[in-house]
Amino acid sequence: MKEILVFCGKSGSGKDYIPKLLNLKQCPGNTTRIPRDTDMDYTFFSKEQYEKEINKNKIVIPTNYCDNYYWTNLADFENEQFDFIVANVEGVIDLLKDVKIGKITRPIKLFIKDFIMIKKIFIMQKK
Repeated sequence: MKEILVFCGKSGSGKDYIPKLLNLKQCPGNTTRIPRDTDMDYTFFSKEQYEKEINKNKIVIPTNYCDNYYWTNLADFENEQFDFIVANVEGVIDLLKDVKIGKITRPIKLFIKDFIMIKKIFIMQKK
């Protein structure tokens, strides 16, 4: 099975730019926030729709930022036509937990931009 690349880094670190420069195809994301004129990478849902999706246990990397939810559908994550996904530190922790319990079967390769993030992931994963 083809591995998926997971990029984790601070804002402006190249985690979105570098994979796109290499013509890698990003796994689609979903959100409950209001669309912006520049949005092309998200599907938009209501918060009620998000609650239904999370209760089905068919999502990965759920994140809440500024009272909006962001996530990826498990089926999209497992789809080998997508090459990479971007995640924050908490998302990487959730991803590792999902791998551990067998929810995710696709191999992952992590690319983490700085040592402090690696340390934070290591500490948080132990909890």
